[in-house]
Amino acid sequence: MGRKKIRLCFTSIIVTAGLVIFGQLIGNSRTTEKKNFNLSLPDYKAQLNVESQTAPRQRGASKVLILTYMRSGSSLTGEILQQSIGAFYVYEPIHSIRWQDRTENWTYPDAPTKLVTPATVHRERVDVLYRLLTCDLKNVPDRVLQSGFLGRGMLTKKLKPCVEASKNTHNKTEGTMACILNLQKACQGSPLRVLKTIRFDMEQARNLSVLIPDLKIIHLVRDPRATLKSQDYLGECKGFTRQQCVERFCAMVEDNIVRADSMSKSNRNRIFTLRYENLAKNPMLVSKELYKFVDGSLTKQIEDYIFNITSAGRKDDCNICTTRGNSTKHVDKWKKTMNKIFVKVIQNRCNYLLKRFGYDIM
Repeated sequence: MGRKKIRLCFTSIIVTAGLVIFGQLIGNSRTTEKKNFNLSLPDYKAQLNVESQTAPRQRGASKVLILTYMRSGSSLTGEILQQSIGAFYVYEPIHSIRWQDRTENWTYPDAPTKLVTPATVHRERVDVLYRLLTCDLKNVPDRVLQSGFLGRGMLTKKLKPCVEASKNTHNKTEGTMACILNLQKACQGSPLRVLKTIRFDMEQARNLSVLIPDLKIIHLVRDPRATLKSQDYLGECKGFTRQQCVERFCAMVEDNIVRADSMSKSNRNRIFTLRYENLAKNPMLVSKELYKFVDGSLTKQIEDYIFNITSAGRKDDCNICTTRGNSTKHVDKWKKTMNKIFVKVIQNRCNYLLKRFGYDIM
């Protein structure tokens, strides 16, 4: 056998091994994840089909967008929803796509490079979420598929190990594409697809809903005093006066509310407005409402999980993590430590938001 044939044979073996590893690793839920390590790719596909048939699918796959703001409890909300059997969850899919003021060439797994300009970037952001919710992953930009935030999703976190397994081949592009296509199939078999983002406004969500008529939107809000205190602590107000920081944030939320109200007039069931405080203080009750909204099934196992991350007394996690020993105490902690002058600035500017969502004036 010639050297060329040997090399091709070796490449084929490595790529196939990478696909098998991906098929073994990827799982539809925490309950089936360990079993999938021992499945071959055909066995995994068969199990995926069975699970997708038995999962709740009243009107096809539910497509959900969690639209919220930095430090507003979105990580907890997304984590609760992704516990649904077979859920396809993507954490901050457009984190790598800023409100950029420069022209760039974007690369894609299955398309030529695309020139993205400041004039087109907003449209491209909508397109990225559309591709993810419709499971067209081969047309999602490489910068999104290579983001470290994919590690926060139980399905999406399996993409990187699969790609790593194909690095030693002579045809890296082919191996990477095979991994992406397998994740795409898992997405297609999912009864619930959820995207969580703090970098999307309601006008863009309206444009997305035109492309996806059955899109469900969870508009997650939190007391602006708590949100702005946390944002300021993490440096989001750097370069602005506190008055400017407050103005910028509250104007954005107010604009989203106006647009959400307009969208709700034509479809009352499209938008679920959620106060983070309600979820933190009544996690089980509110989780039931969330699952009803997304046509999901809240199982006993999911209920146990919610209790463990909100009420079991476990040690609190990092800033972007979800575990809280007592979420009820955590949600009001800011009231004891926040600068009173900063509170006054927020209450004066954001009075409408406080009244709209029923927050008490301090």
